[in-house]
Amino acid sequence: MDPGETAQAAPKGTKLSGTRDRIRRRLWKAETAPTKQFRAGGGRENLSGSETEGETAERICRGVLCIFYGEGRDLERKTPLYDAHVALGGKIVPFAGYLLPVEYPTGVIAEHRAVRAQAGLFDVSHMGEATLRGADALGNLNRLLTNDFTGMKDGQARYSPMCDENGGTVDDLLVYKFGEGDYMLVLNAANREKDVKWIAEHLSGDVVFEDVSDGVAQIALQGPASEEILRAAKPEWALPKRNYRFKAQADTLVSRTGYTGEDGFEIYLKPEKAAELWDALLEAGKPFGLIPCGLGARDTLRMEAAMPLYGHELSADITPLEAGLDVFVKLDKPEFIGRQGLLDRGARVRRCGLVPVDRGIPREGAQVFAGDEPIGRVTSGTHLPTLGHAACMALLKTEYTQPDAEALIDVKANKVFMKAGKSILELQEELKKRGLLEHAAMVENCPMEGERVYEHFEDLTEPSGYFSLVIAKEDGK
Repeated sequence: MDPGETAQAAPKGTKLSGTRDRIRRRLWKAETAPTKQFRAGGGRENLSGSETEGETAERICRGVLCIFYGEGRDLERKTPLYDAHVALGGKIVPFAGYLLPVEYPTGVIAEHRAVRAQAGLFDVSHMGEATLRGADALGNLNRLLTNDFTGMKDGQARYSPMCDENGGTVDDLLVYKFGEGDYMLVLNAANREKDVKWIAEHLSGDVVFEDVSDGVAQIALQGPASEEILRAAKPEWALPKRNYRFKAQADTLVSRTGYTGEDGFEIYLKPEKAAELWDALLEAGKPFGLIPCGLGARDTLRMEAAMPLYGHELSADITPLEAGLDVFVKLDKPEFIGRQGLLDRGARVRRCGLVPVDRGIPREGAQVFAGDEPIGRVTSGTHLPTLGHAACMALLKTEYTQPDAEALIDVKANKVFMKAGKSILELQEELKKRGLLEHAAMVENCPMEGERVYEHFEDLTEPSGYFSLVIAKEDGK
């Protein structure tokens, strides 16, 4: 996101503070945020019954392993920080062609909470980087990407989706401007080879494009204490004061960006310098509560911040408009790849956030219903450690993404009717037809003052309050 656009165009909720109350106010409202994401695939397990924090962390890790990499792939490349991860007890897993830690002995939940309250340190050296230089570099950027880079300033980063001719999403990436005709593109890890090929095939004019990924390491320092830690570790460095700005110095680029919803920095440097900086940051961060963090916390943090993930909320079948990234799609530009496709397709579905009322976690791919009508599907779901409950993102038919829309998620056959208070009698009749009435309960004014639970939904005879939820369990449990 261009910080200069934030006040005018960026949707609310794109930035989270580290406090629980602020997160509650700004989460799960069909909002969008700029993103960098991981390879996606597989699914997640449901959470059922009560569990300890240790069990929650283990379940999250299992889900992350399933999401982040597919079965049967030989993925053995190591980042420059591999030995550091092993020395720190990191649980190493293959991801996007590299061996990376999914968690450390502290566990996913502790790592997540550290980022929200203090700071966390991530190895993101698997990300791809490429340079684009030449007199026609700007023209190529504006043709390749949906955002507009015409007024971009030196030292600025800007987020943008990249579409195919039909409007589907090839990837989403960051663009850094060093000067006129001099840019760096940050590509998502699992899409690096695909992106490089796509971009190279669609360039024209006086421009040189080079994949420099193997010569760049990347470390992410995220959390409210990030700036203090970085100043303590590297007092000689100049730091960007605004989000989506960067400072380049002595073969190092310090960018005020991230994928956690917190303030923080992403640092690009030579691979041979990565271990030294990693150790320096951990040492300087000890008084501030800094800990190393893995892929598991990175996933739960991006979910909590409502950030889309490629392969889930973005794909060749999902357009940036459907993902709610309208602010980064400049349809008023004369032309860019996918513009006509976006206009023709429109936004038949929209990304939104949903919070289930039972202890289950909606699976990726679970259908969402309005009554008996299928209206969409879940794209990501997990437990949110800061909030203490599960949530999911879903793609729903556009007409059902308004604030007063009712929805039902099919999670292990259990049905949740949202804002059902005015339709109690009709709902009772429908549940009775399906033999579910005696297994239904209602929560009134959830989760506000005056909350009341009705365990016997069949006994209610009049409408209830606006914020009423009805839970029908087909298994009767």
